[in-house]
Amino acid sequence: IVGADDEPILIVKGSSMVRVEGLYVRARSRKGAFLFDDVSDLKVARNVVINSGEKMSEEEIAKLEKAAKAGFAGQSSRLGPVLFLHDCNEVDVLDNIFRGQPTVKARADNLKILRNTLSGTVQIFPGSDDVIIEDNRILKSYGAGIQLGGVTKTDAKELYAEDRKAIYEKRYA
Repeated sequence: IVGADDEPILIVKGSSMVRVEGLYVRARSRKGAFLFDDVSDLKVARNVVINSGEKMSEEEIAKLEKAAKAGFAGQSSRLGPVLFLHDCNEVDVLDNIFRGQPTVKARADNLKILRNTLSGTVQIFPGSDDVIIEDNRILKSYGAGIQLGGVTKTDAKELYAEDRKAIYEKRYA
């Protein structure tokens, strides 16, 4: 699947029992290749996803793909996020190959990130609970391979735009 410029490949909001498996994706979205908001029982498995963020030449994309197949991280400062999880629950991210920056941005409960090859950072935001990150191969990225907690002002605005009391009441009422 080849995505349109600056548009995500997949957006899912307010759903349950979602499976995204066995896809080969080339995205060009600063927003993210896969965006999930308020999704429960989500499985993302055995996908190969490269998100070049901004429009890149076919030659630059081929170079990144070749580096990823060889087990190296080709460098590009224009990469976009691969997987964006916002207020999700019961999420399994298994056996994928992701290239983006960051590869995963998540605020989720019961999140398992297992056995992936990730060429970019994993960011877990405050409000996440019961997170397991195990047996992943995290290749050279910009900054920490796994970032827990801290967020930029842009991320904070994006993630905390909704009224927190309403979310708490929805989740635990």
